[in-house]
Amino acid sequence: MVKSQETLSAEQIRMGAEIKRLRELKGLDIASIAAALNVTNDSIQKLQNGTGTTNFIRLARLCLILGTTPNELLGFSAAGFSEETLLGVLEASYMSLGLTDAEAKVLAETVLEVAKQPPLRSVELPPRQAGRVAAELLLRQGARPRKR
Repeated sequence: MVKSQETLSAEQIRMGAEIKRLRELKGLDIASIAAALNVTNDSIQKLQNGTGTTNFIRLARLCLILGTTPNELLGFSAAGFSEETLLGVLEASYMSLGLTDAEAKVLAETVLEVAKQPPLRSVELPPRQAGRVAAELLLRQGARPRKR
């Protein structure tokens, strides 16, 4: 389903307001966020006003800075979707990244199981360590590493 320009603008404005709210809640100024993301102050200002866009990598980094997730910032929720639907979406996403059907299924099931657990806000793993933990879980569940 293609969204209309009006809907996109409304979503951008809502997301921008949330960025501003979280930034102020954390006591951060626009310049510090811009510096952390290696963008101009104007880029952050445009995001907050709902007139700017960013790529997913910057969005993910912005969420780390603001202490949120891309789904929360974008207003997405898994509520109302069946587990089967969510599993299918996850599997398709992982296969589009080049994982085999079996690897995508194992990873999707693992992510869904983890998502059901209460959040552990006090534990944060560095990205490299988190990747190793995810890979170890896959291997334990029988997934084979891809040959490059």
